[in-house]
Amino acid sequence: MSPGPTASPRRPAILLDFDPAFEIQPRLRQAVDQVVPLPSPPKWLCPPDRGRALERNLSHLPPGRLTFIGSGDYHYLTNFFLRQISRSFTLVLIDHHDDAADATNEWLTCGNWVRFTERHRSLKRIVYTDGAGLSIAEPSPKRFLWTKIPLSHPLTGNPAPLLAQIPTAGVYVSIDKDVLDTGAAHTNWDQGGLDAQSLIHLFETVALRRSVIGADVCGELSPALPGLTTRQEEEAAQKNESVNLALLNVWRRITVRPALPRPAGSPSPRRFLPGAGL
Repeated sequence: MSPGPTASPRRPAILLDFDPAFEIQPRLRQAVDQVVPLPSPPKWLCPPDRGRALERNLSHLPPGRLTFIGSGDYHYLTNFFLRQISRSFTLVLIDHHDDAADATNEWLTCGNWVRFTERHRSLKRIVYTDGAGLSIAEPSPKRFLWTKIPLSHPLTGNPAPLLAQIPTAGVYVSIDKDVLDTGAAHTNWDQGGLDAQSLIHLFETVALRRSVIGADVCGELSPALPGLTTRQEEEAAQKNESVNLALLNVWRRITVRPALPRPAGSPSPRRFLPGAGL
């Protein structure tokens, strides 16, 4: 007799522990499955030799995860996460900036990492939205079509135009909280006009209608003097932490679903244990 349906293992949410912004987000640190120490990566831009070392350090992270990166200054780490994906996928980038500046000198930066991402063979399309409209970034190899689709407010608007631009079952979602207005979050970059609830809805809409194979979140405000935070920095951290926790709650809802019955005698799926070594 075959065993009945079982719950699928929870896909992990991890926090990369190098940015002092997370020192003043204690609820998030407690809520994630694992806090992973990481030697501080270069800020803003990463030369090729440092990139190779970083990729080795990040290669041991569990697959299919939600990763809290830290400041948007380190958004280029997403490029290394995407290199770990072997199946066909679409990158959905929710960001106030398209991060698609010229990348001819091979230095990876927070402003050009999308150009490096275009080189990944498994990537089939990049869908970019800043909350006001939807674009598919035009890459240098001309693999993708450039288009602009006006969207109404994401919370009440029709998601069909966005979903129609995703040609793959697998989706990776990368979120920079600078897409939000200053009432919802505070970052160290200029910000967009999206409210927090609309961002949550946008993430959930994509996740419920496609298979999200991974996601990351950046856009923290790092204190100028770690350990000596100002009142304004603490208030900013509280806003950012609330958004992070809401995104984490969506992740938990969409990634823990009933699994199909396993044949009798088949091994249980491997589980990621919070606090386990990498």
